[in-house]
Amino acid sequence: MANIPLPLRARIFISMLFLIIITFVVTGAVLSYHFQREEEEYHKERLQRKEYAIRASIDYFLTPYKAGITEKEIPEMFTDKICEISDIHNLDIAIYSVSGYLLISSNENAVEQNIIPLRIEPTLLYRVLNRDTKLTTNYKGETEYLSSFSVIYNDKNRPIAIVNLPYYIETNRIPPQDVRFIRTLASIYALLFIGAVVLAFLLSNYITGTLRTIGENLKDVRLNRRNKKIAWQSSDEIGELITEYNHMVDELEQSAILLARSERESAWKEMARQVAHEIKNPLTPMRLLAQHLDGSLKTSEPEKLHEHTAAMIDQIDAMSSIAESFSRFAEMPEYKREPVDVNELITRSVAIYTNLNIKTRVPDGSVYAILDRELMIRVFNNLIKNAAQAIPEGRVPELEIGVEKINNTAKIWVADNGCGIAKAEQERIFEPSFTTKSQGMGMGLAIVKTIIIGLGGKIWFDTKENIGTTFYIEFNTINN
Repeated sequence: MANIPLPLRARIFISMLFLIIITFVVTGAVLSYHFQREEEEYHKERLQRKEYAIRASIDYFLTPYKAGITEKEIPEMFTDKICEISDIHNLDIAIYSVSGYLLISSNENAVEQNIIPLRIEPTLLYRVLNRDTKLTTNYKGETEYLSSFSVIYNDKNRPIAIVNLPYYIETNRIPPQDVRFIRTLASIYALLFIGAVVLAFLLSNYITGTLRTIGENLKDVRLNRRNKKIAWQSSDEIGELITEYNHMVDELEQSAILLARSERESAWKEMARQVAHEIKNPLTPMRLLAQHLDGSLKTSEPEKLHEHTAAMIDQIDAMSSIAESFSRFAEMPEYKREPVDVNELITRSVAIYTNLNIKTRVPDGSVYAILDRELMIRVFNNLIKNAAQAIPEGRVPELEIGVEKINNTAKIWVADNGCGIAKAEQERIFEPSFTTKSQGMGMGLAIVKTIIIGLGGKIWFDTKENIGTTFYIEFNTINN
């Protein structure tokens, strides 16, 4: 059976649940260890308290006899007393000689079970007499018990006996206060576990829900329409992902615009090529025929014939000019890039328009950019002609062309005081065949934009109706 991959939401939920369980297990283990250590400390402290009380009773009992007491007399002296002290403190008592042999005990059963040994091991005895050890942990089968050792001294500070107190630990007994604490902690853990599970479920849904939204939006992304962006307020990792998605949507939209524009220009270029070809072919023989008729045809009214043939030739020349515009748009020449002084280029372009009285504004020195000199002259010619044709009759022309260097950029402008561009026409002003004039095919600005973009520049305009229009061109400069 093939493994079915779990959804991301399920994997996140299971991972978080696993981490929660591991956290609870580790916390429980730490608490268990803490309780165990606390229980050990409790028993040790309790044994020490009992030892102190029993030693106080023994010392009080032996005080009158310490001057002349011997090791042999201790069993007789404690025959009844040891049981009395054991009953008072509810603890077994064993007394050993300084050589480690059992002298007397309060519990014969403990002796038989070897809980109270007949002899203290030599190593342990040495440590007890040298005060290195007072407490040991021992096991008898499954029974765990502590053994406390203390030395009895006579009035000359010589050891005469060793007191051993076995203390039994009830391993299965949990103190009531710990039981209450564990119950309270278990209730809190249960609530925390339920809350953590709910939080893990909501968080996994939150993360995968956002990713699902992005995925659905990606499925709907289309190149030929405006795609919807995703709104997100937080600047977290998901926010970064959504920001990249929105950035991709913007780039896709720009790419779609450029692609559509490129497709339109390609279509127009192909159509322009075909139109120029179809128009040019019959125009030359038509012009030659009109000239031939004007010179060879015999008529009683030669002046009228000449007038008609001249009008035909003018129309043929106009059609040739239109075909030439189409041909230039369809077959842009290769760019010949070289360092060009923009100031000099503007001055040369304006020089042939002596009748227009164009103002030029160029900075001192030179402004160099990598351009195609011939194509830029064509650009300036088109812009100057458009500016001159935009001025209505009866208005004194005010044309201006200039350049300004801003940091590493050359900003060129061509301004007029014409009738401006209507708002409805502004978006189509650079499209082929679009024109606001009664003559021409509207190829001039389309050619201008193609040249500027091809040279790596930018072109835009600012216009106000009945006040005028300014076209701006921007190129990167180079150091001369």
